[in-house]
Amino acid sequence: MSSHLVRHALVIIPNSRHANFAITSLVDTFSRACEPLLGANGRVSVTYGDPPTEAQTPVQADFDGSPLRNPSAEEVARLSTAIRRHEVDFVLGLDIPTISPIYSAFRASGVKSVVSYFGAPMSALNSGVRLLLKRAEIAVRQRGPDHFVFETEAMRSTGVHGRGVPLERTSVVLLGADTDRFRPDPADCWYAHDTLGISRDRKLVFYSGHFEPRKGVAVLMEAARVLCNTRGRRDVHFLLLGNRENEAGPFEAMIAGTPAAEHVTFGGYRNDVERLHRSCAVGAIASTGWDSMTMSSVEMQASGLPLLVSRLQGLPESIEDGQTGYTFTPGSGEELATRIAELVDNDLLRVRMASAARARAERFLSRHRQVNELSAVLEQEHRRNVRRLGRG
Repeated sequence: MSSHLVRHALVIIPNSRHANFAITSLVDTFSRACEPLLGANGRVSVTYGDPPTEAQTPVQADFDGSPLRNPSAEEVARLSTAIRRHEVDFVLGLDIPTISPIYSAFRASGVKSVVSYFGAPMSALNSGVRLLLKRAEIAVRQRGPDHFVFETEAMRSTGVHGRGVPLERTSVVLLGADTDRFRPDPADCWYAHDTLGISRDRKLVFYSGHFEPRKGVAVLMEAARVLCNTRGRRDVHFLLLGNRENEAGPFEAMIAGTPAAEHVTFGGYRNDVERLHRSCAVGAIASTGWDSMTMSSVEMQASGLPLLVSRLQGLPESIEDGQTGYTFTPGSGEELATRIAELVDNDLLRVRMASAARARAERFLSRHRQVNELSAVLEQEHRRNVRRLGRG
């Protein structure tokens, strides 16, 4: 087997295996990106943050639930034994820590490369002495990942200008959607209306994501109040997915007893998201706290939805402003309402942006492109580490 090929690539997901669809999507992407690195009998294994159960594979029984940030000496020794037992020589982890004793144990046990993929910001931005201290910590404590992959330039900035990671140890690989699954289809133009009991004379504004405060669901409700209560619109309807249990309650209260209440549907979690997209006129992500390129943003564009996003951190990188959608001031329900009305009232503009959004997704935001770019980064890093270790 060639020296740069991998015997066993271990994908580490610190989250629960039941966390959400985005995690499932990333696991598939990671596994496919590792495959070109494998030798003739090489394999890829995935471990999760859940404690091991009897039903899991030997690899998962040894690695699932392992602490990564503050492991005890006993836990580090157990991980070292597991690395040797399973002949792991490559590790790709999601949001794994910058500094941890596990890395020294990994390398001493045969791991040649460790890459950390960040789907969340690494740090608040720093400057001056504080940033210098962060950089010094990274330089002195050489026990972290060899390379860091970020989903946007804004997210990379949190590593380089926040945590002090050297720029040369970073790459950006944009998220990708399954463009075969998420695609326009005129046959589903009334699917959401008919499935969810929404009048066909309404154009749908779509949101899918978490309902925590920073995700800006309150801003969407404010836009609904502006359009339906203040401006008297009856041809717009908001469709929001992702609410669990009673999470929609506070937002329903914002519009209770007003005309807007009849123009908002909370759909919870569904497995027909791609078909719902095809009935919608526009997508919206109104985050008010940290956010970057989200899986929903690339899926909506792949489905041909013009996208409205907060002008906040990495979200603007998900669209081409003025071509595939618009950015707006974070927290401004009024500005969001105006942009929605502009797209709802101008069929030619909406169709042009829808076509451009789909074309952008096919070119820059496909799962195929993401896998290929990530695989190239992983192979380049692993080859470099194998050469370095050979010289050592």
